[in-house]
Amino acid sequence: MEMLPLEIFDPIIAYVKESEYRKSERFLGLLFPCFEVFEEDEEPMEAEH
Repeated sequence: MEMLPLEIFDPIIAYVKESEYRKSERFLGLLFPCFEVFEEDEEPMEAEH
């Protein structure tokens, strides 16, 4: 199997970062409302106790 030049994946990665990642980020935000808090609070597990 030949190695493809990485440049081929650049537009694909850019597309995924712009669309799917942002959608999944919102999706995680909907599933886990405390997901955004994890970024600010470095101890997410402490909030539950």
